[in-house]
Amino acid sequence: MHILEVAVKKIRCYNSFTMSIHSDIKEEMKEAVRLRDRVRLTALRSIIAEFTNEIIKKGAERDKEIDDETAEQVIVRLVKQRRDSIEQFEKAGRHDLATIEQQELSVLEKYLPEQMTEKEIEGFLKELMAKMKVSDRKKPGIVMSGAMQELKGRADGRAVKRIAEKLIGEWNEKS
Repeated sequence: MHILEVAVKKIRCYNSFTMSIHSDIKEEMKEAVRLRDRVRLTALRSIIAEFTNEIIKKGAERDKEIDDETAEQVIVRLVKQRRDSIEQFEKAGRHDLATIEQQELSVLEKYLPEQMTEKEIEGFLKELMAKMKVSDRKKPGIVMSGAMQELKGRADGRAVKRIAEKLIGEWNEKS
């Protein structure tokens, strides 16, 4: 890990008591400008631009900050966009662009809550499916909607869907 990243994490930890995600990103953007870190600066600017779009969408003044929950939702949306872009660039053979997107994705992921592992997702889904009494192959959507409401940003939707379908398939084979 780069020394600067350690320092930023310490600052973020210290400031988490007083600063919102929005303020934290603005401060980190200033630091990226000073260090001339283009990749980080581009990623942070895209976050700030999306925050501004969200503020305008809600009809508030541009100077206002968004709350941390909305900020997390915006960042999750940007992460999904980056993952899709990486996938498309890889399919098109544009590894140079995929690498840039991957670097920006790593910056964005720093602002998300810690992601669940596949085993944690599987355990959560088994518990949820038992609670919901879902065993029909035609109902993975019911499991997905319940799971994604509770997991909000802590797990990748694609992984949750894949694991849910696998578990429902296993339960159908046993029946």
